[in-house]
Amino acid sequence: MTSLRRRVVVLGCVFVVLGGALSAGGLWAFGGTIGIWGIIAFVAGMFIQEPDRYDADEVAAWRPS
Repeated sequence: MTSLRRRVVVLGCVFVVLGGALSAGGLWAFGGTIGIWGIIAFVAGMFIQEPDRYDADEVAAWRPS
């Protein structure tokens, strides 16, 4: 995975699962904090814009050789 967006979304999911596991184990303060940061990371990852890999003018000007 080379995409920053994918990494942040996966990190958010991991944090939510880890926070849930810690909360289920009785560590409410740690689990809740990690879970909230997981939700924040997931939402932030959904809004990250990927840079365009191709220039629109180059794509429009392309002709098969």
